[in-house]
Amino acid sequence: GGAGGSAAAPRPPAAKAPVTPIREARPAPAAGGAGGVPPAILSPVFAELVESGLSEDAAREVILQAAGGLSLSERDSAEPLRERVAGLLTFLFEAGGPVRARGPGESGPAVSNFIGPTGAGKTMTVAKIAAECTQRRRLRVGLIGIDLPGTGTVERLRSFASSLRLPFLAASTPAEVDDALARFARADAVLVDAPGAVLGNPASVAGLQGYFGPGRPGQNYLVLAANTHPDDMARMAGRFSSVPLHRLVFTKLDESSRFGVIFERHMELGVRVAYFTAGQRVPQDLEVAAPARMARLILPAARRQAAVGALAG
Repeated sequence: GGAGGSAAAPRPPAAKAPVTPIREARPAPAAGGAGGVPPAILSPVFAELVESGLSEDAAREVILQAAGGLSLSERDSAEPLRERVAGLLTFLFEAGGPVRARGPGESGPAVSNFIGPTGAGKTMTVAKIAAECTQRRRLRVGLIGIDLPGTGTVERLRSFASSLRLPFLAASTPAEVDDALARFARADAVLVDAPGAVLGNPASVAGLQGYFGPGRPGQNYLVLAANTHPDDMARMAGRFSSVPLHRLVFTKLDESSRFGVIFERHMELGVRVAYFTAGQRVPQDLEVAAPARMARLILPAARRQAAVGALAG
């Protein structure tokens, strides 16, 4: 785990991703139980998962896996199943933050590129991460804004950089990004902010290839708003997969109540989640994503998470 390693970030191992075949048709838990667990026990947990934003297929798959590990004495109330499900969600979730910093022997800064749709709060997130890197981690940070006509991203980031007293450079081409990175050669970390791409305009996403395609420097962080409709989020994730994706960031958790979509996009893409954000404060409203936190968001009624040792078998 953690944020170490090269730009070719490890994907969650296959053994940890049994939720991927969730498209298979299954009877609803309420229709006949699972693993000898009565439907009356399964139904409330299933309803809680669906209410949290998991698709019915994903909720069914998670419950069927968790129910198989229940002992006979744990099958007379919903709480043991709820705890098992929370433990399974914790086990499956792959965290990948915080952003990398220059490691020992590395000749230049670690580069993190931030891409995403318009309105996801990407530039604000870059500012929060920059502040977290400098104020908490004591890193030397450089900021680069990609300046494309009519986007306005650069001026907002320039303003954040000024208030944080951080060096800032604008770049209008991939070559200018390379020049800016060379000027930041002594930094520990460089954060690159791309203009928000418009979902309905494929060209705006295709234009990212030259900056962030294969062979380009750094790890690519896809920033998505947690309050996005699940269908739109799935389309966005698919569209941005045209460039290599190394990490995910989910914003606006304070404006959402259906956190299951985060888990599903994460599992579908096989890309680790680095950060959650909730609110406007810099950098207080930024948190490094953690598996137990994800489980609590999806299933807040679980009093605790069952140990995953039994689930791993």
